[in-house]
Amino acid sequence: APALLAGNAVLYKPSEFATLSGLAIEQMLHEAGVPADVFIAVIGDGKVGGALLRLPVDGVFFTGSYATGTRIAASTGKRMIKTQLELGGKDPVYVADDVNVKAAAAAVADGAFYNTGQSCCAVERVYVHEKIYEPFVKAFVEEVKGFKVGDPLDEATYIGAITRKPQ
Repeated sequence: APALLAGNAVLYKPSEFATLSGLAIEQMLHEAGVPADVFIAVIGDGKVGGALLRLPVDGVFFTGSYATGTRIAASTGKRMIKTQLELGGKDPVYVADDVNVKAAAAAVADGAFYNTGQSCCAVERVYVHEKIYEPFVKAFVEEVKGFKVGDPLDEATYIGAITRKPQ
């Protein structure tokens, strides 16, 4: 969206594991009035991404794995084009000893498990001050026990299906 707002055309290649989301984004943007030749979703695997890197583009902006980011940086660095890589961190959370323990535990659990934990910014590490460690862990476990696992199309489900077998 920021690239479009700045007047740029966008070739958007979603992950091969999220092609329907990419096509839905394209459809919504076109329905909202973005011209078809200004936002184009390009569907495919890493070979398609590699082909896009060989095009005469002015910038490459990528969110994904470190391995793919390394290949992109090697390719775009040779051409000195704008490159932004968001390679996902380990997304730590620090819980200080002056918090409402129950509220903090609920927020951290949501941050870890929202979207079935399949988010590039999902909490992956939790550091808890030793003074509240025991009550925090207890509250966290209780919160997670309340998450309904099931059919992702059921409104009551909090944790649904994963997107692919390796997960």
